[in-house]
Amino acid sequence: MNDDAERPDRAEERRHRELGQFLRKARERITPTEVGIDVSGRRRTPGLRREEVAALAGVSPVWYTWLEQGRDVQASPHVLSALASALRLSNPERDYIFRVGRGARTDVLEPPEVAPSLALLLHAMPVPVIILNHRLDILGHNDYADALYQLNSLPPEESNVIRMTFGPPGRRALFHNWTDLARTMVGMVRVSYAMHPDDPGLLKMIEDMRVESAEFARWWDEQFVNVHQGIVVKMCHPVVGDMSFDIISLRTFDELEITVGIYIPIDEKTNIAVRELCGVPRDPSDVPRASRDEPASHRPSSRPTPLAAEVDP
Repeated sequence: MNDDAERPDRAEERRHRELGQFLRKARERITPTEVGIDVSGRRRTPGLRREEVAALAGVSPVWYTWLEQGRDVQASPHVLSALASALRLSNPERDYIFRVGRGARTDVLEPPEVAPSLALLLHAMPVPVIILNHRLDILGHNDYADALYQLNSLPPEESNVIRMTFGPPGRRALFHNWTDLARTMVGMVRVSYAMHPDDPGLLKMIEDMRVESAEFARWWDEQFVNVHQGIVVKMCHPVVGDMSFDIISLRTFDELEITVGIYIPIDEKTNIAVRELCGVPRDPSDVPRASRDEPASHRPSSRPTPLAAEVDP
């Protein structure tokens, strides 16, 4: 087990360091003109200076410097709100600094299995659905999701969205927008990390990915934050071709922190492709007239071919 996970003081140190690094990155992204500061001459500091942020937020420059350095200082909700406004943070980023700055729960309940009500939803949806925990481990999926990603063939230790996304080149080749999608996933992990800074399973995954993937390490250091918002998947599937999905994320209102990711086809082409991929008969209105009149024996099979060799070479 990770030693850090057994020591609350180490978790507190990590939380302070995380908040300081995030504030520094946010400060460096803003130009003085964005906040109404006149600039004359050259500036060595990218973005705003620490004393400028402190003045905008109404706090002591020394105290803000300590906060950004990760020292053991506590920021009140009022101060965090002032800093969020001074740094022009988005709503997800504002929520993130509150989670990191005010501490987080560490008693994560591990669901032994997907709740029956979620299982019913899972298999009732005629689109891909994946159920995740806060580490983005895959707790459950339906047949549509398996047809899309070959999830049933994954070993348990690899059944995780982050490990899949940054995995073999064959999987990356499935996505037209892999870079945007992968960076978004890193932002989701950062939110989970803010809520569970001493979860040993989450820490191990982050440590592993920082070593295994240069892209993950770079985006992690950018302090990018995402809370399951605005995720679009553009695929080039080896069996049915191009598909595009909006992912709608639903959260459970309990202590298990379960997210249900529902893949909504963006267009009718994708809708038809998903049904073909799963061997679901087309609605007659989807089939061109020439195909409807063609003898069944002359029509191509709608069953998908195995993907293991094509997706994971």
